Order: sequence, then structure tokens, then C-alpha cells
Amino acid sequence: MAITNGATVGQQGMGSTVRMTNQARVKLDLDASYPAGGYTNFVATTIKEILGSKITVLDIQQAGPIVDGAAYYSAHWDRENDKLVLETGGVAAAGDLSAITAIEFIVTYI
Repeated sequence: MAITNGATVGQQGMGSTVRMTNQARVKLDLDASYPAGGYTNFVATTIKEILGSKITVLDIQQAGPIVDGAAYYSAHWDRENDKLVLETGGVAAAGDLSAITAIEFIVTYI
């Protein structure tokens, strides 16, 4: 029940001229045991491990389609519970999602 690989794949540029924010494109691979309800402590462990522990994450957005065979998934960050949640057709994803690789997000942070 873990994300198996994560890396920064590029900078998106400055997000604001009023406050110095940064954006990074982050790529993740999932494992064979997607936990019911999503990956917990998503920012606290996964994102901060990739981008640095002293950042404050403002937003996370899916940066492209997620496809596993004929299924299309959407991913979002549940900020209140700090979870990465995947859904397909409005229903929570379940089971082996190891075929889903290269999920990319745009992370806005300070």
C-alpha cells in the first residue's frame, strides 16, 4: 500500500507576482495494493519527500490523463484528510493499480 516511485519532472514557473510561489511537475507510480479510501499522508510523506520537507503545499492538480486499459481515472488531493484519491466513473478505485504509471501532478507550493 504505497506509492512506489516519485520524482520531479520539471518546473512550471512562477505562479504569482504577489507572493513567491513555485510549481513543480511531479510524477508518481502506484503499487499493486491501492488502499481503500486512498493513499494517506500524501503531502506529509510523498510530496515532501520529493520536493523538500520545509515546503507548504497550496494546491495539487492532475496534469494529464490516467488510463489503465479501458478504464480512465481521475485523481485528486483530499486536502482535509491529506489523501491521494483515485476514482473511475465517479466511483472510488480499488484493487491492483500497478499498471497505472506516470501519473503526473502540478504541485503549487511556497
